[in-house]
Amino acid sequence: MVSYRIDIMVLIWIGLAIGVLFIIILIAKLLRTPPHEAVSFNTYCKKCGIKTNGLKCPKCDSSYPSRKYR
Repeated sequence: MVSYRIDIMVLIWIGLAIGVLFIIILIAKLLRTPPHEAVSFNTYCKKCGIKTNGLKCPKCDSSYPSRKYR
């Protein structure tokens, strides 16, 4: 019975340690981020430069059907 309680306490301490470590990492990331930086993603193709709105590029991706069928 006593061993069972010790095992639970060890798991609780390990969980607390992991949680505190996670919070410290998040605070460090928050402090290193510039104040005016926004979350953004590239809306243009890296190869040809046409606007894709975050989708695959129809010019560069070979899985798109040929334009002669349109």
